[in-house]
Amino acid sequence: MFVSSHPPVLGRLRRTRAGAVIAALLLMATVACSATPAGVAAKPDTLSVGLPASSMPQDFNVAKTVSSIFFFALAYEPLIHLDDDGTFGPALAKSFGYVGPGNKKFQLELRAEAKFSDGTPVTAAAVKKWITYYAKNGPFASQFDLASIDTEGTTKVVLNLKTPNPSVPWNLAQTNGWGFIASPAAVDDPARLSKATFGAGPYKLDPAQSQAGSQLTFVPNENYYDKSKARFKKVVLKQISNASSMIQSLSAGQIDIGQGDYSILDAATQAGFATTGGTLSWDALRFSNSPDRPWGKLQVRQAVNYAIDRASLTKALIGGKGEATSTWMPADGYVKEAKDRYPYDPEKARQLLKEAGYANGVTLTIVDIPGVLTDGTPADALVQAIAQQLQKVGVTLKITTVQPAQYFTELRSGKYDGYVANFGINSYGTYVPIFITSPAAGKGTTDDVTLKKLTARYLSAEHPEAVAQEVSRYVTEQALYVPVYAPKSYMVFKKDLKGVAFPTLPNGLTYGAQPDPTQWQY
Repeated sequence: MFVSSHPPVLGRLRRTRAGAVIAALLLMATVACSATPAGVAAKPDTLSVGLPASSMPQDFNVAKTVSSIFFFALAYEPLIHLDDDGTFGPALAKSFGYVGPGNKKFQLELRAEAKFSDGTPVTAAAVKKWITYYAKNGPFASQFDLASIDTEGTTKVVLNLKTPNPSVPWNLAQTNGWGFIASPAAVDDPARLSKATFGAGPYKLDPAQSQAGSQLTFVPNENYYDKSKARFKKVVLKQISNASSMIQSLSAGQIDIGQGDYSILDAATQAGFATTGGTLSWDALRFSNSPDRPWGKLQVRQAVNYAIDRASLTKALIGGKGEATSTWMPADGYVKEAKDRYPYDPEKARQLLKEAGYANGVTLTIVDIPGVLTDGTPADALVQAIAQQLQKVGVTLKITTVQPAQYFTELRSGKYDGYVANFGINSYGTYVPIFITSPAAGKGTTDDVTLKKLTARYLSAEHPEAVAQEVSRYVTEQALYVPVYAPKSYMVFKKDLKGVAFPTLPNGLTYGAQPDPTQWQY
């Protein structure tokens, strides 16, 4: 039986959707506004967007990176959309869902009128070619365990999975590269994907007006099935180096909207611009749960959680612009009341360490990388701040910093107890191969009978959200992570620009989804 997709907990991107410096910025904003002639001004036909370097792709192949939803949402229509009312909606696929019980067969019926920007039709064969290519090359390839792909006619696609997966709709939506289908001609010559766009979205990249790492210009895709979605004659993405420059560019009228972290918020508000923010990730200390290491003991894991003053770290590292949390944050399994499970209690931490046999302290090894997390915090700043707090209760972090190219090799080497990272707001299903069944999780996790049973129930459940919450409660009680805080991403923009919103889940999370630029309009 063909059934509707699982109701998720997120919303759609596309459809609904100190002193002298501030004074100078306010003056610039006032001058810019006063230049508007009397009467109704013509609506701008160009949208200029300021983005930090982390959101400007150097390589345009969606199978290599999904660093910028702003870039890919303009040129690539996903197969499925996540709607603001918490249900999945149509995009390139006009209908979709699991077939039969067990979450091992997923069917999509494509809209017949969709075309890629090169004029070729979006067909079942094209979707099969892209997904096959992505399964071998994509950064999130491990999130699908494909057995085969069947097609029927030009519009029906059936994904056959080796193992149950309740997260297929999440992965085919706009926050994941699986669903950003590219033209077969480009897939046959992947080098082309790195230099231009070949999607079925409302815009396409204009290479003649673009320079990677500086400015990217999009023009309407004349082959898009709904031309009303291309609200501007031109959309320009501009790389802007820092928060101060972003505000100055807004004030000077060089951009209409900009993206930033917590550091941009206060200046933007004081300068009179509109702002909106969304929780896209959570920062945590993650240890390998191996029985032969200190972290294999529950008392040690809970002690470390009690030793973290999350409120002070949230204030010190991200200016208080985030939510301190004691629990991990899968989008479909977030348990809000669990965020205060481990209040700051250094005395309790010391007592638990004593019970674990470490009254004189314990040393844990950490692998780290230089660079900035997606919330704007330098990774080493977070790990050093955590280390200082843990030192107060007798836990010493021995930190080894490696270059990004060696990071994952070192992480999987088994030489370290853990690492610090910034995790996206993903469905629990996307976490399973990375954090639950991966050898890097440690045998204490991979061999955990209770966690195995919960995971098996989740993967095959018709309504997996409730089981995902059971998993979250268990993971929190077992202290398998040391979450610190959930930062926010912010958009700052001119007040007359409408439609700028982070799609938000009923539980307050946003599933890694930035606002959709195809919805912005004057």
